[in-house]
Amino acid sequence: MVGITNPDLGVANITRKDMYDYDEGDVFQYVDFNSEMFSCYSNEKFYQKKILNKEVSQNGDTVSYLIHLHKCK
Repeated sequence: MVGITNPDLGVANITRKDMYDYDEGDVFQYVDFNSEMFSCYSNEKFYQKKILNKEVSQNGDTVSYLIHLHKCK
């Protein structure tokens, strides 16, 4: 994440396109952990998101994803 864009020197600055460039079949796993204050109660939820489809607009400024959400626990 170093460099400058004008003039083009060094490593280019990271862009949203670089960060959010998912492809069909990519899988993301999440854990949601909740705990109540002053209690022994806690709750963990596991999620998995899979990219099913990716659509890029004609001018390339918008990307839409179809995502399947699976609750594992």
